[in-house]
Amino acid sequence: HPATFRSVLRRQPGRGHQNPALGTQGRNRTRARTHTGDHVESRRGTLVEPGRRRRITSRGSRGERTVAAPIARVVLASMILLRAASSSAGEIPPPAYRLIALPAGVPSEVLYSVALQESGTRLRGKLVPWPWTLNVAGNGYRFANRNAACEALLNAVRTAGPHRVDVGLGQTNLGANGHRYTSPCEGLDPHKNLLVTAQILAEHKSKGGDWITAAGRYHRPAGGEPAAKYRRAFAKHLSRVIGTQPMVNTP
Repeated sequence: HPATFRSVLRRQPGRGHQNPALGTQGRNRTRARTHTGDHVESRRGTLVEPGRRRRITSRGSRGERTVAAPIARVVLASMILLRAASSSAGEIPPPAYRLIALPAGVPSEVLYSVALQESGTRLRGKLVPWPWTLNVAGNGYRFANRNAACEALLNAVRTAGPHRVDVGLGQTNLGANGHRYTSPCEGLDPHKNLLVTAQILAEHKSKGGDWITAAGRYHRPAGGEPAAKYRRAFAKHLSRVIGTQPMVNTP
């Protein structure tokens, strides 16, 4: 339903705060990495036994009259609609994404879909963002822990230069966004990296267009075919997360 999708893309969420939990979580760059997967956590509606019809009695100028209220029918119809809505939903972003995205004014589904596109990796058959991910001169690397990733990151910055290094869940480029971190390895902190990713997305969204357009700018601010390719890949992740097929705009 395009109308449902547009409401997700254009809404301005409320506020909240919490430290993110590890397990699902990368920047403006010129290389698209497309991942597909089926990391789905279904939201299921709960069927409730409808109540019995109730007789509502009111008294008017002509005496007492009785009106049959088809409450059971209304309740059943509502449950069917809720069931249909829940069955079309894809997956709920982990709490860390929801609590970081909201203060930045970014839908959590958008932040999570960017992370899936940027640092997604298969883990026990599911596609999940991986916090200790690096991209150095177009080559991707994933590490088992932060210390190993930090050592490799510092070496990459020395040898390849910060403009050729992307880091973390949102794969933020250290050349363009290194000033947002106190040190290169802070980009490997899941919470900080998601905060920076959300800030960059919000900045691009403020320039106009929907969130798919903002995601394209996140990857390639200059636009062109790299941004278009990224929008298409990002839209596939977003479609699975929100449970509807998005429309990919061409700015």
